[in-house]
Amino acid sequence: MSQSRLPASIRNKNPGAQYPGKSAKKFGSTSHEVLMSKDGRHLIATFPTHVQGAAAMFDLLASKGYTGRKIQDAITKWCGGFYVSTYIKVLESQGGVSRNTILTRELLENNPDAAVALCKAMAVQEAGREYPMTDAEWRQAHAMAFPDAEPAEEKAPDTFSPDNDLPSPKPTTRVIETAKRSRTIQAVLLSALGALVSAFNEVIAVALDASAKVSEWSSITGTYGMIKGLGLALVIGGTVWAIQRRLSDAANGRS
Repeated sequence: MSQSRLPASIRNKNPGAQYPGKSAKKFGSTSHEVLMSKDGRHLIATFPTHVQGAAAMFDLLASKGYTGRKIQDAITKWCGGFYVSTYIKVLESQGGVSRNTILTRELLENNPDAAVALCKAMAVQEAGREYPMTDAEWRQAHAMAFPDAEPAEEKAPDTFSPDNDLPSPKPTTRVIETAKRSRTIQAVLLSALGALVSAFNEVIAVALDASAKVSEWSSITGTYGMIKGLGLALVIGGTVWAIQRRLSDAANGRS
């Protein structure tokens, strides 16, 4: 097909069929074509590439002249009031919007999927057919128009995922010092316990020897020995219990 028989928007690499102006000049347009139709004389900017033309389209739609309006009102201004009902039907069926959707800069800049869908539908209406741009080219045009756009928010990693496990943090200085103190206390207490057990063994040996010599004191010495033995057992048992508690506190970092 010859260049002259292509739709005006395609041959001028201008998917939005926009007029010459600030946005067109910003993205490389230095010339335009004059179109004559039954509804009058119109100008259409000419771009070096389709991507630059699409970038200018995004930029113009995101300007104050169009944002803050319902889609129906924005498109009425865009096309000069011609074929508005047909335009709206195409946008509602292919552009992911309704006539009452509010056109905002945030939607155009920070939502590439929505912005591309809207502009692709507009390009179909302007050309009367599919516009010859790939999805990758539309994305390129969007990035060109909004170089400072916020990136799409990434999904937070699953903290409990096996693939996202982190090594345990190193113990702090306080924890290390506590552990050192606990080990020192344990060593001292164990030494004390060993000395106590050794002394207890000696006491038992002496008691057994004495018991053998005075075994004839059956009733009196027996009763006295039981009382004495019980008292000694209570003392030793209480000491051992206290030492065990101390060791347990030290092991749990409470020393």
